[in-house]
Amino acid sequence: MNKRKGVYYLPFVNLVGGCKTILENNAGLIARGWDCEIFAVSGDASWFNKPTKIRLFPNTDQLGTVLASFSGVSCVIVLQGGFR
Repeated sequence: MNKRKGVYYLPFVNLVGGCKTILENNAGLIARGWDCEIFAVSGDASWFNKPTKIRLFPNTDQLGTVLASFSGVSCVIVLQGGFR
């Protein structure tokens, strides 16, 4: 059985607002067998102590290029303003 894939996009990852909630949700999906990542353009999640995958990109153009190349992703969740 193939793992379900999911991606969250956050403009930043820091200990503010709903970022912790998103990281908790991501860790929960990973614990349930998902291949789930968080993509962000800036930030630091060293304060978060559960298994999670976070990829930081230098700009939204590179992030968009990576997202455009995805296939077989069950969901892409865009939060906190999305792409501009």
